[in-house]
Amino acid sequence: MTLQTFENSVRDGPAESRGATSSILMPGAEREAAFQAHPVVGDLAKVPTPAVRGAFDVVCRAVVHREPGVCFTANSRFGKTYGMEVVRRTLPQTFPALGIISIVAKDHPRSSEATFFSDLLLDCGHHAADVGTGTSRRNRLISLWLATAQASSGDRLLLSIDEAQNWHEEDYTYLRDISNYLAERGVRLITVLIGHPLLLALRGTLLLAKRTDLIGRFMLHPYPFRGLTSLDDASAVLAAYDNPEISEFPEGSGISYSEFFRPEAFRSGWRLAREAEACWAAFASAAGKHAGRYEVGMHWMATAIREVLYQYWEEDRGAPATDGGRWDVAVSESGFEWSLGVTQDPS
Repeated sequence: MTLQTFENSVRDGPAESRGATSSILMPGAEREAAFQAHPVVGDLAKVPTPAVRGAFDVVCRAVVHREPGVCFTANSRFGKTYGMEVVRRTLPQTFPALGIISIVAKDHPRSSEATFFSDLLLDCGHHAADVGTGTSRRNRLISLWLATAQASSGDRLLLSIDEAQNWHEEDYTYLRDISNYLAERGVRLITVLIGHPLLLALRGTLLLAKRTDLIGRFMLHPYPFRGLTSLDDASAVLAAYDNPEISEFPEGSGISYSEFFRPEAFRSGWRLAREAEACWAAFASAAGKHAGRYEVGMHWMATAIREVLYQYWEEDRGAPATDGGRWDVAVSESGFEWSLGVTQDPS
């Protein structure tokens, strides 16, 4: 998958499906088993959104220019973790010699060297994460990260840190020291922080403490990770579900997510992207019950899409077709309206 395919994912007309003759699309046990394993059913579908495209560009610039770090913030359910996973999966196509490590920052009442390095070793899959002193765990982590960079045959290592608001000043100081140590050995550590807006409060605390070393290293320019804000955004996401170059299942089948759930209609020219207006109108209607301007987080969009595809799946199996309001029902089931207090943007 590349983000170039995201730009060209809307296909017009009744295009011939590469997977149209697959047995996966024919009624039977094989299709039922594929349904149970489908990424949409398992809430594992990952498609690039406009926000992901923007984040990808920011991270690429950081890698090219060897910037020490970039920082993204978003409210819960806006898809920042989801989006960064798509970015991480896509980066090797552009930077094949880039080592990539992904961790989740843990929240502890107190910071300690032993706990910090144990958490990182555990997330990196090390078998001896809780063994030895803080210093020995630190050295173990350094060896592991140097080996990761060497295995990629590159001089850069990208560290993706989710829930970055959980760390304290001491934790970022430990990470700064590791970054310096790696640099002395020819490896540039590039950090990507992903966190709740509370991360901005931490940044403010560090500024008051005059920790410009940490600000400049990890949080110099915080970027907001936006939700979906327009019909065009919704169209782009729905089109990704139509495009097997982005959303293919089973792997190598040429079958897009939407085709799998509605194969006959797909062969006749139906595309999920053509329902973008109804989709966005349903979200706008839910948001319109409250004051302010709203963004739609990817969690709610993906849930609504899954509900609609479930409806098509049942219809494909002989259930009566749903009368109008399909997207209204799906948006209601997503829980979007009840979480508007989180997603509201009063500007």
